[in-house]
Amino acid sequence: MRKLLIAALLLCTVLSCEPREIDTINIRQDWKVMSIKENGIVVFDAANVEGASRAYSRFTIDLTDANVVKMTNKGGVKLSGEWALSGNYKKLLFTNMTITATSQPNENYEFDIISSQGNRLLLQKSDSPKVLSEYILIHN
Repeated sequence: MRKLLIAALLLCTVLSCEPREIDTINIRQDWKVMSIKENGIVVFDAANVEGASRAYSRFTIDLTDANVVKMTNKGGVKLSGEWALSGNYKKLLFTNMTITATSQPNENYEFDIISSQGNRLLLQKSDSPKVLSEYILIHN
């Protein structure tokens, strides 16, 4: 009987060590931008919105629907498509993105999930071979 109890406890311990979906840390939220860096240089900070960086304040990502993403880019263009997690929950993928007003097909997006703590989400995206963007997003 004791061996059976130990085996059951061991099994529970092993099963609890499996990777958890990142969704359990509240990825399904309506996110707004707090800060954006391009190649390590801050190009937007919500606490100090001035000049050209003001356009970035429009950037939002809505993941509240199970598979549907709604995004507003820095130009204020609204896009929608599908979202998924991949790469052992280290990548956030947006596919079949279309401009909401015209239904014109647009490109796909791939973000690396660097961290998610509390109400903050840190994403990185390679916009071109020469530009690496880092986004700090928050939700309410």
